Parts: sequence; structure tokens; C-alpha cells
Amino acid sequence: MLSGGAGGLKCNAGKPLEKVRPKMVAARIELLSALAKFKHDELTRFPEQDEWSALEIANHVYLADGLALEQMQLSRTRIIPPVVAVDEEAPRRTREAELPASLEAVLAGMAARREEIFEYLSALTSEAWERPLRHPIGARSSSINW
Repeated sequence: MLSGGAGGLKCNAGKPLEKVRPKMVAARIELLSALAKFKHDELTRFPEQDEWSALEIANHVYLADGLALEQMQLSRTRIIPPVVAVDEEAPRRTREAELPASLEAVLAGMAARREEIFEYLSALTSEAWERPLRHPIGARSSSINW
């Protein structure tokens, strides 16, 4: 177990976050690696009609992370809260969002959002990770399945 002073590093190996954090970090590294391959002028190019540009995809991940955090926070306020259909709501929010000024702006937002998510998840008890959620289709799930 690692710990630090105020605002320092805290790591509880037995917490569910420590099981999912490496996967979340690996997924983010994979996304950043893919984005790094694009030249500046390619970031806003649309590959095909009705397809998103690389910048829109990055913004979509940022917005979807925000939606996931909203849903997790909502789950703490209700007995068995319903969650929105993220696979429908996140693309809708992406389509309605203004295109970010730059990839750097999106990446800065993603980094801040990711820290906000990790901070929220690190404060959860093991019991909170198992708290049921009501999927929009009617099935139950737990926070740990996110």
C-alpha cells in the first residue's frame, strides 16, 4: 500500500480501481498513439461521408468520459438508478457539440476529465463498486462492469 501527504499518491491494491485503472490507462495510451499518427491537417479531414474526423473521435471520447462520470455520480444519489443508453447519448452529444479548436484543447480536457474520474473512483468503497445500476434496456449491472 502506498500513501502520500495531502493530495499525494494513494494506492490500495485491494480496491477495484486498481484492477481497472491499468486497463483505462492502456486504452488511453492506445488512443493517444493513434492520434499521434495524424498530421495536423488530417485531424479535421472526414474520411467518408457520415464518418467522423480524428478530432471528432477524440472529442467523442472526451464527451463519453464525461457522460460516464455523470452516470456514476448519479448512481450515488438513487437506490437503483437508471442509466442512459451511453451508446446512443454519447454520439448524440458529439454530433451536437461544437468542434474543438485543436487536438491540444481536447487532450487537455481529456487529461483533466480522466483525473476527475480517477479521483471519483478512488473515493468509492468496494461496496459502492458493486452497487447495482438499471440499464436502459431493463437489465441490472454494477458499477464495476463499466
